[in-house]
Amino acid sequence: MSYQALYRTYRPVSFEDFAGQKHIVQTIKNSIKNNKTGHAYLFAGPRGTGKTSMAKLFAKAINCKDEVNKPCNNCSSCNLMNNSIHPDIVEIDAASNNGVEEVRNLIDKVKYAPIEGRYKIYIIDEVHMMSTGAFNALLKTLEEPPAHVIFILATTEPHKIIPTILSRCQRFDFNKLSNLDIANKLLDISTKEDIKLGEGVIELIGELADGGMRDALSILEQSVAYAGKNVKEEHVREIYGLVPNSEKFQLLKMIVQNHKDVFEIIDNYDVKSVDLNRLVINLIDLLKETLIYDGGKNAAVLKNISEAHAKEILKLMSTSKILETIDILLDTLNNFKNTNSPRSFFELACLKMFAINAKKEPIKVYETKETVDKKVAQTQTTPTTIEPEPIKEEIMEKKLVKETTKTPKQTVKEPEKQVDCSDDDLLNVMVQANREDLSMARSKWKELPKLMSFPESAPAVSMLMEGKPVVAASNALILAYDEEIFLASVTTPRNAKMINSFLKALYEKDIVCYCTTIENFDRLKGYFKELKTKKKLPKPRPFVFDQTVKKVDAGLEYGKNLFGDTLQIEEE
Repeated sequence: MSYQALYRTYRPVSFEDFAGQKHIVQTIKNSIKNNKTGHAYLFAGPRGTGKTSMAKLFAKAINCKDEVNKPCNNCSSCNLMNNSIHPDIVEIDAASNNGVEEVRNLIDKVKYAPIEGRYKIYIIDEVHMMSTGAFNALLKTLEEPPAHVIFILATTEPHKIIPTILSRCQRFDFNKLSNLDIANKLLDISTKEDIKLGEGVIELIGELADGGMRDALSILEQSVAYAGKNVKEEHVREIYGLVPNSEKFQLLKMIVQNHKDVFEIIDNYDVKSVDLNRLVINLIDLLKETLIYDGGKNAAVLKNISEAHAKEILKLMSTSKILETIDILLDTLNNFKNTNSPRSFFELACLKMFAINAKKEPIKVYETKETVDKKVAQTQTTPTTIEPEPIKEEIMEKKLVKETTKTPKQTVKEPEKQVDCSDDDLLNVMVQANREDLSMARSKWKELPKLMSFPESAPAVSMLMEGKPVVAASNALILAYDEEIFLASVTTPRNAKMINSFLKALYEKDIVCYCTTIENFDRLKGYFKELKTKKKLPKPRPFVFDQTVKKVDAGLEYGKNLFGDTLQIEEE
């Protein structure tokens, strides 16, 4: 006999073999025992949860000739069913037989009596694929079938079935299997197949299967094909591109601490073909469990993260920051559905999380009970009014002089003061800017989201979309970003060269791109207006084209502390 997949080889042949769905198994067993079977059933639920297996098992039990144990798997009817050659049990795929004509042919055959068993049973799989006309054609027969006919309909999408069909069936909703049910079945099958499963393999397969027994067996089968009869946890992770929980925690910790090596780790994930979609889901689970743990300090809720790691995250992040991080990851997960380049969106999500964690929160000061009681007692006594002494003008003047001498950088006192090179570059663009080029740049930026579907342009587009054009000349452009943190990714040598090439293709000519923050641009814009009023604007200079996206040095020390030497500052 040719090789059969595990999920077919170990399809349940009795109700005792069925994994999970205890409420359905017991109900059907009772209906058979009391001889109270209906004429139409609807089995609904997620894929791989046993709908078709239960339909076949139910059909076999109804036609079993044993009066006590149904199904007995010994009588002629059971043997025919086990060999898939029973003449009275008909399986129909509604995906390929979904028209009115096919239903009419079915209705013509319904009137014939069964050959071997007591009932003629029609199992219609994926019934939601039938057309409305086909449903209506089946309606009358389904409502009043011959006494010897039973219909069993199976579907993963019951909401697509018309209400008149639903109302004529006994509906059974199949749930996702628990990890315990999947684990017990995998242990039983692995013992029969002489497969050794290492520590953590069953739990990992259960997580990947997501409540589907068929998926679990398919994963086990693929793991055996890869690793042989001795399957270990790392084998499963290599096949499906999964990251261990310890690595997920370290990645999350590095993101919280704004560590510069995060992007190197993402590079490594790209080489290993790590499933970023599942990684983001796992990170959300880690943070969610941490929040739940923070509420009740109950370690039993932690399934994907240890208690020590959860406590460490709570030390590094406040509740509000955890919630903001989860929102960013949920948005990223949603964006994955519309792109062929999930890496770009994940990198962008990391930059957004960097910005969140860079914000300083006000320190909460908690007062002791004794301090509060003391303050309450003071408020109950008669308050004494103290007249404040007038502040002398001389003292006030001295204080103002001291404050202004301490922070001279906050205001630009002398326009004639020499500005740095990067400011000079920005002023050069502003001197040569015009409204037509800015209008063109903004119109091109509106079209950028449409280019996200192209893998070759998606990484550059995702980084450029975070900035907005504020000044444009014929061959130069200034982009302003909300946060200094976003400039880190744009100005790395690899990304800078990629962005430069993309802009050259977008404009069909050489373009010099300067990036700064909105705050720094507003400062420079005021300085520009002041120079213009005094007619001291610098003379226009020709632009120098290279493979670098230039970044002004406002906040440079912050950027170096955050990303190390990945920031490249070009000086003339």
